[in-house]
Amino acid sequence: MFRGQCLTGDFYSSKKINGPKTGCHRVDSDAFFLYSVKQFYQPQFINMLQTMAERQPATEIVITPANLLEHWQGHRRLTRKLIEAFPEKELFSYSIGGMRPFSGLVFEMLDMAVPGLLGIITGQWQTIDQMVHISGKPVAQTKESLLNQWDETTEKMNALWPQIPEGRFREEDIAFGQYPGTIYSFILYFIDNEIHHRGQAYVYLR
Repeated sequence: MFRGQCLTGDFYSSKKINGPKTGCHRVDSDAFFLYSVKQFYQPQFINMLQTMAERQPATEIVITPANLLEHWQGHRRLTRKLIEAFPEKELFSYSIGGMRPFSGLVFEMLDMAVPGLLGIITGQWQTIDQMVHISGKPVAQTKESLLNQWDETTEKMNALWPQIPEGRFREEDIAFGQYPGTIYSFILYFIDNEIHHRGQAYVYLR
């Protein structure tokens, strides 16, 4: 039977794959393509194609770096509203069960933001005892000054974020000298920690 006489959906071949010569027969198109490639290309070329395919980086992106920063800053905008809602005195003094007042929690958030990004960018991390909320260094004493510091941190974060090297997010490091993990896991922790302490502050306001 000639090629032109094959039925629609059939493929003509002088030799059936893994079988005797039959003329027209139905074969899977992918299988037929692979068969053709193996027939007409040298094994070395096939190996080269396989190696190139294996070396191709994954292209699926769940969230972009810009999206991640916006997500973080969205949480920070909400936290800022909560700072504004707190009475001045209670912001620095009210606590439950011996826990820190909300201002102390905010200082911790600030200590993780810019210092954390600098560690991510440079690989040089400050230690825990160098953090302002632990070291005893002077901190904001009024709501206005705390909000100003919060806003300054927002601007610094936006400026530092594009400096994170490409591919850095999946690298391993040790945050603040004692917390091993991937860079993206550190950022997710910074966000989760803020959410946790913001929830604590909501309880204070009740």
